[in-house]
Amino acid sequence: MSVAADWDNEAQTTIYMAFVGKWNWDEFHMATTQTSSMIRSAICTIDLIVDFSQSGPLPSNALSNFGSSLKLKNKNVGMVVGVTKAQFLQTLSNIFRAVYPKVELYVVSSLEEAHALIANRRNAPGA
Repeated sequence: MSVAADWDNEAQTTIYMAFVGKWNWDEFHMATTQTSSMIRSAICTIDLIVDFSQSGPLPSNALSNFGSSLKLKNKNVGMVVGVTKAQFLQTLSNIFRAVYPKVELYVVSSLEEAHALIANRRNAPGA
């Protein structure tokens, strides 16, 4: 399987989804179903790191498939942080931010940046 999801930390406040090599939408939807189940079982806000840094090319119909998963955003979801250096995915995220303004979607270029962004948000006053 080239799309996998698991808890990113012991506190179970962040889920890490990794896209590695060639993957397809069936794998994506299976991982999304697993992620949704993890989020529903949580009693706190869950942030997601969606790591495309080792992904191969996106399968066709990226806009509709990614978009459908954003429509299903659970109330327990906090930030969604994409990790990629691919310009296409950064552009796609700009489109999603415009179409789904309630989704807190960010794109960074490294896993370290993703962790720092989430930590800063969680440690902010009032968080």
